[in-house]
Amino acid sequence: MNIPPSALPACEEWYEYTRHVRVFTTGFATEEYKEKYLGRKPRIGQTAWLLMITISLETAAILKYSLALGLFSNATTFDARFWGPWATSATLFLSYLSIHCWLFFYRRALRYPGWLDVLKWSSAIPLLLLCRLYAF
Repeated sequence: MNIPPSALPACEEWYEYTRHVRVFTTGFATEEYKEKYLGRKPRIGQTAWLLMITISLETAAILKYSLALGLFSNATTFDARFWGPWATSATLFLSYLSIHCWLFFYRRALRYPGWLDVLKWSSAIPLLLLCRLYAF
C-alpha cells in the first residue's frame, strides 16, 4: 500500500480543522483542548493541500498512461456497470460534504444530526457493486 508521506499529517490537520466546532461536546478533555489550542484559528495546513495535489496528479497519471497503453480502447465496454457505482458514491458523499460544510461554516452547529453520519457512511455502499466485476 503506497501512502503519500503527507497523508497522516493531512488527516490530523483536517481533524483539527473540524474539531473546533466539536470542542463543546468533548467532555472532560475540553479544558485540556482549550489550553493547548488557545488562540489558534482553524485552518487547513499545507499537508492537506499537498495531499489533494498528490492525489490529483496520481489520478491524472493513471488516466494518461491507461489511455496511452490502450486500456480504454474499446469504449463500448465502459458502461454504467463501471461508472454507475462511482457516480452514485460521489453524489452521496458530495451531498454529505456540502451539508456538513454548510452546518459548520454558516450555521455554526455544535452538534450534527444523526442522519448526516448515515449519509456519510452510506456513500461507500454503492462501491460494493464493483465487486461483481472481479473474477475471483
